[in-house]
Amino acid sequence: MASERGVVRSHKACLSVVSVVSLTMMWGVSATSVAAPAPARSDNDDLPADASAAAAPADGQPAPPPTSGPAAVDGEVPRRPRRTVPRIHLPPISQEESPLWLRHPGSGLTFDLGGFDGGSDLATASYTNGDMSTLSGGTGVFTSVGAIWTPLWVGDAVGFGVGGYLGVKYYSVGGSNSSVSLSRFPIGGGAHVLIRIGDRTFLFLRGGIQKEFDISLSADGYGSASLEGSLAGLGEGGFYYVTTMSDDRLAMLFSFRYTGGRDSVNGVSFAADSAGLIWAIHYNL
Repeated sequence: MASERGVVRSHKACLSVVSVVSLTMMWGVSATSVAAPAPARSDNDDLPADASAAAAPADGQPAPPPTSGPAAVDGEVPRRPRRTVPRIHLPPISQEESPLWLRHPGSGLTFDLGGFDGGSDLATASYTNGDMSTLSGGTGVFTSVGAIWTPLWVGDAVGFGVGGYLGVKYYSVGGSNSSVSLSRFPIGGGAHVLIRIGDRTFLFLRGGIQKEFDISLSADGYGSASLEGSLAGLGEGGFYYVTTMSDDRLAMLFSFRYTGGRDSVNGVSFAADSAGLIWAIHYNL
């Protein structure tokens, strides 16, 4: 009997221990279920996938490297990363283009002033101090007005054109009591070329013809005589410079000019060729 009672007590003790353990496990489960919130459900009532399960590779394979873009959703095409708009660098605003009369000068009005010498001696004046002065057929102070036109250009380097002038040449020798003078009106023209040798500097070359009209040789106390001028050749060369005055329209020409020809009176002719320096002002239009 005593052994049976011990067995019964042992069974009762085991049941008590099992009961305590069971209650403890139930309490832990209940506490855990209360402490941990229920996972959120999606619109289709599916539980979200476990992040650790998604990250873990299958069959012990190494995990794929993380991607820089957003994760793709099942059944959706992953979005492309936003493209960066490239910056456009515009070149600086260029300076205003040079005006046409600076790039292609040589078309406008001209005013010439010069001095010439040459030809046959026509008269000689003697002064009381012993000085002498000679009047020659090509000597004189020359001034003229005219125009030039340079329409043809090879780039900005060489220009071709034509021009003409109407002038007067006059010279006188003698004193207050007696003098001899020679006056004439030259008209000339020809073709020219401008060759650029600098930003504003050109070489000016011209060839053409000239004829003098209304030639008059006068001597005090002896009257005057009319002479006939001949058609003669003309050659000129010098430097043409475009200044910064008048909005780059004003240019200067310094040149050497030579003209041939012969004058005649009463069937007698004499040389009237002349050579001299010209200072000209050109206003380009």
